[in-house]
Amino acid sequence: MNKLQPTGRVHHYLEDELHSLLQHDRLIFEFFQSLLVDGLWYWDITNPEEEWMSPAFWWTFGYDHEFKAHKATEWQNIIFAEDLVSTKKALNLHLQNPNIPYDQTLRYHHKNGDTVWIRSRGVALYDDNGTPTRMLGCHINVTDIMRHQNASYRLKVKNEHLERQFNELKHKSFQEREMQDGLQQQLLLNRIRDDNGFCGELFFLEQVKLLIILAKRLKISITVVSVIQDSRRNTITEQQEINQFIRQKILPLIPEAPVFRFDVKLVGLIAVGLDYTELNTLKESSTDALTHFMWLVGRPSIAIRYSTFDNLEDISVDELDIEGLRRIFALTD
Repeated sequence: MNKLQPTGRVHHYLEDELHSLLQHDRLIFEFFQSLLVDGLWYWDITNPEEEWMSPAFWWTFGYDHEFKAHKATEWQNIIFAEDLVSTKKALNLHLQNPNIPYDQTLRYHHKNGDTVWIRSRGVALYDDNGTPTRMLGCHINVTDIMRHQNASYRLKVKNEHLERQFNELKHKSFQEREMQDGLQQQLLLNRIRDDNGFCGELFFLEQVKLLIILAKRLKISITVVSVIQDSRRNTITEQQEINQFIRQKILPLIPEAPVFRFDVKLVGLIAVGLDYTELNTLKESSTDALTHFMWLVGRPSIAIRYSTFDNLEDISVDELDIEGLRRIFALTD
C-alpha cells in the first residue's frame, strides 16, 4: 500500500513571488498582516493548475501542508461539488469585471468528515496590458458563525412552534389555563436575552425605563449609542457578524448596558452617567474597533453614533414605548 510522502520544503515559485510582493507593496502587506485570516492563497491564472496555499490553509481542514502539493486540484478535491461550481462562476465574473468582488461562503470536507464553512475573498492582479495574471486571496473560517446561525434558526422554529401551541391553548377550556400561563412564561423568558446578550423587546423597554428613572433621581445624564448598518444585502450572516462585533468589542466598553436590535439596520445601547472623559474614551475605542472590523469583513457602511441627554424631565417613562425608543436611537448625532 502506497504511503503519502511529503512534497518537500522547496519554495514554490508563487510563494517566492508573493513574499516579494509583501516586502515591496505595502497595500498587500496591510491586507494580509491580520492574524485572523485562516489561510492565504495565490493563484497563477496563466497556469491555472498552479496555486500556492499557506500552511494555515490546510490546517483549517485538518491536513498537514507538507503532504499537499501547490495545485488547484488539491482543494478542489475537498470542496462540496455544488460550491465548486458556484465559486468558479464567481471567479469568472470577477476576472471579467474587477468591480464585481470575489467574496464567497463555501463548504469544505474536513479530514475527520465534518463540514467546514469558509468565507473566501480574493482580488485579481493585472499586468501592464490590463490582463489578469494572478489572483490573491484569503480564507476566514466562519464555521462557528454558520453553526450558530443554524442553531438560531432551529430556536426560531421552536419558538414559532411554541407560539402556535399557545394560540391553540387560548381556545381551550378554563381548566387548561395553568398550562397556557406556563407556556406564555416560557416564551417571555426566551426573549429576555439571546446568546449575544441582546435583549428582547419587553425586557429592553423595562431596562431603559429603569435607567431613565435612576438618571432622573441622581440627576445624571444618559448616553444613547446607535450602531447603524447601511447594507443592501442585510443577510443573516452580516447581522450575526455585527452582533458578535457588538458583543465582543462594544459591550465590554459599556458593561451591563442593555442592547436591542430594532431591525436589520439599527442596534441600540444605552449607558448612564458617562462623564466627558469617559464618553470620549468610549468614542475613540469604539471607532478603532469599528475601523478594524469594517476592514476585516468588508463592511464600509456601518456607523456608530452617540447622543447624550442631560435633561430627562421631558421624557415620560409611563408613555415610553419601543417605537418612541426607535425614533430616539435613529436620530442620534
